[in-house]
Amino acid sequence: MSDSQPGYRNQGRARTLMRLVGVIAMAAALTMIVLAVADFFSAFSSDEFGAQPTKFWLFFLALPFFLVGAFCLNAGFLGAGARYARARWRRRLAPPWATWVWVRRWRPVRSVARTPARMRSSATTAAAR
Repeated sequence: MSDSQPGYRNQGRARTLMRLVGVIAMAAALTMIVLAVADFFSAFSSDEFGAQPTKFWLFFLALPFFLVGAFCLNAGFLGAGARYARARWRRRLAPPWATWVWVRRWRPVRSVARTPARMRSSATTAAAR
């Protein structure tokens, strides 16, 4: 591991593995849910008198797969989502209300030139010149 790249060794490989396992587990869960729901509704639309759903247990089997898939996808994409959110705020794409909510000690997202004159302090206007 180099000094310029923070994180764990083989972090990229682990992240890719988490994403892959998450997608496979979610696909398996969604397939089981679709099969269970299709069997449930096909049993009730049948013309037979004693028709009962036989594969409805797949729905309950799909729940752990769904949870594992959601956890793995969250772990695999959490860093990418955090970097996107940070870049969005740093590129000044924040909503307009965000500059007025911050307390005074933090610098607002907008530049001094776009800040209304009544909200500028004398130190800020002197630094902008």
